[in-house]
Amino acid sequence: MKQSDSLNIFTGLLDPPLTPVGVEESTAVGRELAHRNIKFDVAYTSLLQRAAKSLKTILQVVGQTGEIEVLEREELNERDYGALNGRNKEEAAKEFGKEQVDAWRRGYTDVPPGGESLEMTCVRVMKFYEREVVARLKRGEKVLVVSSGNTLRGLVMKLEALLLLPPRAKASLGPWPDNALLPPPVQWQHLDVANTDETVCIDSVPQHRAVLAPKDWIRKKEGTTGERCGDYGWNVRVKGDEREVWDATIVSTELDLLLLRLHELSPVVSRFILLESTTTFTGLPKPLALQAALSTADFAPFKDKIVYRVHQGRKLRSGENPFTVENELRDAVSRLLRAELREYRDAESSFGRVKPPLLLFSDVDELPSRTTIGMLKKCEAPTPLHLALTEFNYSFEFRLGGEELNSWRAQVWEWKEWGEGREEFYRHGKVTERVFVEGSEAEKGVGWHCSWCFKHLNDFVVKATGYSHVDRLGNRPSALLRPERIQKTICEGSDFFRMLPEAYTWRDMVDKWSLIPQTNTQNIPKFLNERPDKFPYLLPGGCKRNE
Repeated sequence: MKQSDSLNIFTGLLDPPLTPVGVEESTAVGRELAHRNIKFDVAYTSLLQRAAKSLKTILQVVGQTGEIEVLEREELNERDYGALNGRNKEEAAKEFGKEQVDAWRRGYTDVPPGGESLEMTCVRVMKFYEREVVARLKRGEKVLVVSSGNTLRGLVMKLEALLLLPPRAKASLGPWPDNALLPPPVQWQHLDVANTDETVCIDSVPQHRAVLAPKDWIRKKEGTTGERCGDYGWNVRVKGDEREVWDATIVSTELDLLLLRLHELSPVVSRFILLESTTTFTGLPKPLALQAALSTADFAPFKDKIVYRVHQGRKLRSGENPFTVENELRDAVSRLLRAELREYRDAESSFGRVKPPLLLFSDVDELPSRTTIGMLKKCEAPTPLHLALTEFNYSFEFRLGGEELNSWRAQVWEWKEWGEGREEFYRHGKVTERVFVEGSEAEKGVGWHCSWCFKHLNDFVVKATGYSHVDRLGNRPSALLRPERIQKTICEGSDFFRMLPEAYTWRDMVDKWSLIPQTNTQNIPKFLNERPDKFPYLLPGGCKRNE
């Protein structure tokens, strides 16, 4: 993280120093590389001090300070925003219009006054790669590149070697060395810890094509059903090492999804830690929907397992990012968990039992299956562990295309220090390469992520205006949030914001371009199968919503 990040300005070719937070984040990258026992033959960085400091920190952590050649290259400098360099982003939006500024920031060919487009940035990075990196890869060297986000986007595009690039983007990348249709075979990893300048590690591996998939994806062994611990190479927990499972989540308005969650997980979860805020992430007042619902018959069967608290939200300050408020809610969950854990530890100690529970962290719409959590409960599975959920939009009728690892943020932890450890806090980001991607033969998947699966049209409006990515509405909220337009979008299965899919590869973007209709309702949450009459809008053919 650079100092200008906190000021919400276009940094570009400005040269602010790396902040203490940025140093910590670079240190985390170094620890990850050291954990993987990766050593380098050469390192490249830009002429900007923040990138150079990031590289210096990484090399110190991996123990290679002074051991390898460090080369600075101008082509690795951050994108030049021209007249926008040093300008506050909100002030620029007022002067030029938000739509125009968004085009300069996010477009591929749009050029800010006196600056570079992303396309131009990519071209200079391609020239650097072909001039200096390719020859080293052919010699079998390992290359470390530490630079800035926009610059490395171009390098990542090159490494992926995908033939499905848009024509203009494909043309701008130029031919591969030796006029090959695919790039020199490489293995590479892209490390991005929080907001630090980013890192790409490249290693020549002649027998492989470019790969992005984590090496630690966990699947059942070939020829097994996935119903036993040994099918994944895990041991069964011995007597005395049994663990409770606690499920912690933040609740907004998704009461039906929460009800599905309670029915699905109650047989294997001992406590549901539920936090509800009086405001949305954007600071809008919000009724306490769950507080009112807890006294109803629907939630009565789970009353003894629910730990419910209200968080007093607040309005956003001028220029403040909604992610700040979201992080405050997540901090509140951490504090609640620590209080519950202390009470639990004291009670268990009196019986001679001091094993911390397994903690499930996920949003309400990210629902691991009962079988998955039951398996993790009885097996000595490694933690932390991400769960790869099958992703759906609007209902269980439309499945998102692309790679199987689309929704991976759900995670299982064991807080061995009972919430007092440095890494022990409630989170929703990437924490490990270990991902549980394949469940039992009967269920196929690990669980479900039903995004934007709301019952009423107004719920979509609340979501769009109240969550952390509200900027996607741009300057067109009234057009996007018309009830008839929302209804049409749901039944078509098209993107709510009419934006390109979120993807890390061009091939994945093409695969995600349209949702895949589902007709088989076999592998859906159990209570939804048992009570289809209660949730018709979540099933194929039920796209019509009420006002």
